[in-house]
Amino acid sequence: MPRSNGQVPLSQIPKEIGLAEIRIPAIVRKNAEKGLELRKKYGRGGTAVGVNTAVQLRTRVTLPWVFVRKIAQYFPRHSYDNLEDKTSNGYIAWMLWGGDAGWVWASRVVKQGESKAVAMRRGKALR
Repeated sequence: MPRSNGQVPLSQIPKEIGLAEIRIPAIVRKNAEKGLELRKKYGRGGTAVGVNTAVQLRTRVTLPWVFVRKIAQYFPRHSYDNLEDKTSNGYIAWMLWGGDAGWVWASRVVKQGESKAVAMRRGKALR
């Protein structure tokens, strides 16, 4: 069952969902690359985890569902950062995680995976 934050606990996600490789959209890859370029240009913005995420988004074609879930978890925590100033630390970090397109994509992927996991659990309970 989903938690109060709406997420299904990872322990209840079947391996075939959690380990499924999810294709990274081109715009998400492009945003991560832009985040890395901005970080290099200004010498700031984001953390080591954000930089690692951007490198993964930029260099890989797919990511495991569980990694996409971690990306989705970033955005609600940082949606109040300064995103208007395209040189701010907050904007640079946001882009490292795939920008607005990354939020939409990761949220959709997680919702689909969690819905499938809940349906699978219900199916097993009915047998």
